[in-house]
Amino acid sequence: TICKEVLKKVSKNKKSLPFQHPVIGVPNYHLYIRYPMDLSKVNIKLDTLEYRDANQFAADVRLVFDNATTFNDEASQLYKDANDLKVKFNRDFNGELKTRLAKKVESKPKAAVGEGEAGADRGAVEG
Repeated sequence: TICKEVLKKVSKNKKSLPFQHPVIGVPNYHLYIRYPMDLSKVNIKLDTLEYRDANQFAADVRLVFDNATTFNDEASQLYKDANDLKVKFNRDFNGELKTRLAKKVESKPKAAVGEGEAGADRGAVEG
C-alpha cells in the first residue's frame, strides 16, 4: 500500500533512527508531549489495520516529527532532522497520492461521445 511504501522510505533514512521507537527515560517529556508517537507504533497500527484511511496514517507520521520539534530546541540536531523528515514525508506522501490518483483516472474507460450529455440537467429545478 502507499502508506507502507512511504513509511518504509522514511524509515530507511538514517535521520529517522531516533524516531523509530518510543521516547523513554527523557525527563519531563510527557509534560510537554500529550500524544507520544513513534514510527514503530505507526507501523504496528498499519499492520493491525487501525487506520481508517491514509490521512489518519499521515497525521500520525507528522505527529512523530511535530512532537520532536515541540520538545527539542530549534538549534538541536533532532529538531532539524525531524523538520527535514517531515518535509520529505509530505513530499513523498503527497507525490504518491497524486501519482496513484492520476493512474486511476487514466485507467478509467472513456465515455462514448455524447454519453452523459442528454438529460444532464435532469436534476435542475425550474422555478
